[in-house]
Amino acid sequence: KAPTGTARRRAEAAEAARARSNQALQALDGELTRAASGKDPLKLADLGRRRDAAQATLAAAEAEWLAAQEAYEAMVR
Repeated sequence: KAPTGTARRRAEAAEAARARSNQALQALDGELTRAASGKDPLKLADLGRRRDAAQATLAAAEAEWLAAQEAYEAMVR
């Protein structure tokens, strides 16, 4: 069998990045909720742009996590 340490570490790092990205997105969602009750359209627009960027980062992290998991699982089979 091939060594799995590198693949396992890649999968673990990808999982950690996915978790951080998800937390960042949740924090922005909370900020958006609080800001929505105010009357500052510029702040809402900025938060919306930041949320879009965070969503893209999360999607990339999820794709990397999935690829890393599949690679690791293929090695341990």
